[in-house]
Amino acid sequence: MKQLFIVILVLVVLSCKSIYGQEAIKIDPRVYSHYTPDQIEELKANPKKLKCVNFLYSQSFIVNNRECSGCTPINPETFDVATVENYRKQSQRVTIGVSREGHTVTLLSRDELQAIYNTF
Repeated sequence: MKQLFIVILVLVVLSCKSIYGQEAIKIDPRVYSHYTPDQIEELKANPKKLKCVNFLYSQSFIVNNRECSGCTPINPETFDVATVENYRKQSQRVTIGVSREGHTVTLLSRDELQAIYNTF
């Protein structure tokens, strides 16, 4: 009887997943600082756009921490790319100094981002 219950429960869970589609895409925490609640809801309704926005805030840059004693490295998981977004170029990467210690961030070009977005 217990095995039958487990089999039925598994079937119900699987059918619910197929009915309701994919699991929700997690939103990068940095997005909440730049989008209103209504805009967040719109992103949730558009998985492709949400993936693009998540990529922008989490992977559209490369942190280049300089080796130095006593300095605080830039954390790529909390770095807010919006603070340097206006430096991003159309067809070439750009590197910007982001700290007094000499740490830099390299921004992918807009063309590179578009090519990645097209894969989503």
